[in-house]
Order: sequence, then C-alpha cells, then structure tokens
Amino acid sequence: KGCELAEVTDTTITCHCNHLTSFSALMTPCGSGSSCPCRNVDDYGLAVISYVGSAISLASITAAIVCLSLAKCCKRGERLSETFKIHINLCVSLILSIIA
Repeated sequence: KGCELAEVTDTTITCHCNHLTSFSALMTPCGSGSSCPCRNVDDYGLAVISYVGSAISLASITAAIVCLSLAKCCKRGERLSETFKIHINLCVSLILSIIA
C-alpha cells in the first residue's frame, strides 16, 4: 500500500505507487552553486505575494467566523448546532495552519 522506491540516481528519485492520491514533493529546484534559471526570480516579489495572499486568507476566514457567529446570535435560545461547531472548528484550523 502506498509507494515503493524504484530507483535512485545522483539527479533523480523514481517511485512506483499503487494509489491515486495526488501529492507533490517540495524541494529546491536547483542545487547550491549550480547555474539555474530560477536564480533570476525576484525573492522579494515572491515574499510580498505570499504575505499578501496569507493576509487576504486570514481576513476572509476571520470574516467567515464573524458571519457565522452573527448568524448564530440571531437564533438565540437554541443549542449550538453540529454544523455551526464544524464550521467554526474548520475556520480555526485554517487560521492555525496559515499562522504556523
């Protein structure tokens, strides 16, 4: 079950998998000291895009929590529904995953 290592060379690793799960390997595209076209990428620009995207995500998830809470406050006297608890827990989990 899963993947098995098939071949290892100096530049590649080959695996054979028997499932349909999509996954990716995060790695440095260029080794240290090698000439690589990706070295020309503006690291500052990528950092700005990452921080802006994360900030937008955090703001959107926070807005979702506020909207869920306001909608729940309108229905006073009822117990918290399972759906409400699940949505709040998902939002909190997303916030923690962005912060971490």
